[in-house]
Amino acid sequence: MTVLAPWSDIAVPEGNLFSTAVLSCRTLMEGAVGFTPYLSNWRQRFDFVLVVNADIADQYVGDIVPPA
Repeated sequence: MTVLAPWSDIAVPEGNLFSTAVLSCRTLMEGAVGFTPYLSNWRQRFDFVLVVNADIADQYVGDIVPPA
């Protein structure tokens, strides 16, 4: 099976779960973009973000949500 364009630019074989801090912290984002291309320009690429365990405060940023 092959992922077709334009999704092939952001597809990864096995995705990872990341802290929501990655979405709001430039340093964390830069460290992860190399193996998770979908994080780059995430605001333009996605209409929403699914947050797993959203009822638990994030270990890095607490209950802060990245601004829209």
